Amino acid sequence: MKKILVLVTVLALVAAMVVPMAVGATSDPGPVGSTTIGASIAATIEVDAPTTGSMGNMLVNKTTTNGSLVALTVFCNRVGWDLAATANNSGYMTSVATPADALAGAFNINGAEVSAYTPLTSSVDLVHSDGTLTRTNGDLITIGGQQAVTYHDVAHDDYSITITFTGTP
Repeated sequence: MKKILVLVTVLALVAAMVVPMAVGATSDPGPVGSTTIGASIAATIEVDAPTTGSMGNMLVNKTTTNGSLVALTVFCNRVGWDLAATANNSGYMTSVATPADALAGAFNINGAEVSAYTPLTSSVDLVHSDGTLTRTNGDLITIGGQQAVTYHDVAHDDYSITITFTGTP
């Protein structure tokens, strides 16, 4: 009988604690607040270009074309971006050993949105986004080169031009 009385007493104590919780007894959580965290990410572009390209052996009275002169990879965290090309020596290939010897014709490029070979005597817009063009991150852009050679051009084996590709996010 003692065991039953102890059991009933324990059950009564448990019920006294559980019932108020079951009927919605709550504790005051105190003041509640929230914070909105803001951040910004700057538009960034990266243009990966090989350090060299080659037009090979060019022949007199011929136009040498290399349709896959260089392959660029462009990474940008913005949908619309621009890509332009400029060249040193006002767009003319010159001899490394004799810089005064420049080829008579300007160096021409094409690629991306420029299908016709275009002289590099000024900046060439290869990609010009007007907000409607969708480019993806990691776009591969093949650039072609073209150079005409005449009998007026001095024979050298070291003609070169440096093309700079500039991306704008």
